Amino acid sequence: MNTLRASLTALAGATSLVVSLAWAQATPGETQKLAFDRVSIVNSGPDLDEVERVKRMSPAHPLRILFSGKGGDYYVADRLMLRQRGEVLADLSNAGPLVLVDLPAGAYELQADFGGQSLRRAVSIGRGGTTLNWVVPNSID
Repeated sequence: MNTLRASLTALAGATSLVVSLAWAQATPGETQKLAFDRVSIVNSGPDLDEVERVKRMSPAHPLRILFSGKGGDYYVADRLMLRQRGEVLADLSNAGPLVLVDLPAGAYELQADFGGQSLRRAVSIGRGGTTLNWVVPNSID
């Protein structure tokens, strides 16, 4: 009986991981609500109307990430990973230009990939939340 219970628990955990990973594949052009074990994310997609709609939701989320260029153009990361102390908390494709993250206060590392180039940022979330205006270098174009 304990073996059956352990097997069912393992199967449930594996199924949960597969479902989380399936949700992590954002479709370009539409807002995605993504759920991971300890983190939930709202990903705007590149549509400007959606970016504005998601912007209005941003005060309710502790971490707000906006990818843009020096001229103000929006960017979408091919991939965005969120880590804490080396553990990957979230990994999503087609991230941005506006990404809202629900997570506890603390120190995190972000890695965004653009056209084969990886960029990293450290971010600290305090009680009032944090907005990261991530300006993508011209070399990405």
